[in-house]
Amino acid sequence: MTDARPDDPAPSSDARLLEFARGQLGPRSERCLRAPGALQAVRARMAAGADLADAVLAHVHSCLRADPRLADEFAAHFVLDLMLMGRMSMATSSRLRRFLDTGDLVLSVFGDVWAEFGDVPFISRQQYKRLFAQRLDWKAADQARRMTASTRREDLRSAQQPEELHGSQADPLRDAMRK
Repeated sequence: MTDARPDDPAPSSDARLLEFARGQLGPRSERCLRAPGALQAVRARMAAGADLADAVLAHVHSCLRADPRLADEFAAHFVLDLMLMGRMSMATSSRLRRFLDTGDLVLSVFGDVWAEFGDVPFISRQQYKRLFAQRLDWKAADQARRMTASTRREDLRSAQQPEELHGSQADPLRDAMRK
């Protein structure tokens, strides 16, 4: 904890910040906030108008490049919301829900954005959720288009008999099997 000075918020606010980091993100995030100057940076974000969660997440996000496992905790914070958004993205196509698991869709989107995770500036949780919701919708729409296109291609194929496939050439193996 920090020493209380008249111009600093009460130490209990630091405890709330650390508790949020530990409880909502994980132990690496809490350690990240215990680094010199981290709590002051989070408090400065809060003084500028960010709520506690956004201020902590913004600071943790700024440290993602230094610790890849910190990125795991950061991403895990959004998984439940993304699963719910994934279900909504897939709600437009019952065929898509039958053939694609919501978790597969969410993991696919995470895989697509993982490389650029630290490059996307963190403004707020809502901004990150909108980004993921947009990507989920795109991915679900692409999957639905692919499924529709593959069905059309199958519908266009005419049923051919094995003899038609090979033309007039005799196939001794097929003839022997038939006999």
